[in-house]
Amino acid sequence: MKRIAIAAVALLALVLVGSAIAGGQPVFRLVDKSLTPEFDLTSSTCPNLPEGTAIHGTGTGTSITTVMIHRNGVETIMNTTHEFGTATDQAGNVYVFQ
Repeated sequence: MKRIAIAAVALLALVLVGSAIAGGQPVFRLVDKSLTPEFDLTSSTCPNLPEGTAIHGTGTGTSITTVMIHRNGVETIMNTTHEFGTATDQAGNVYVFQ
């Protein structure tokens, strides 16, 4: 959560500096969404996996979308999504994704 706060402050600073240079004050909003990614991969759905391989993964994540509407009507949409978790194959091997 601390990283998100730091990122939000840094983004706000960039927006304020950018709007001062452009000569207008953009209107913006942040949409913060918590994610719980879960997936299954098998050798039948992914040709890069060896025959008979099955992998199940779960994790957590956050998606932050910023929408800015500038004085001249131009709309800028930015999204940053980070997901972290683990995946386990049929042999019990554990993998980390981030």
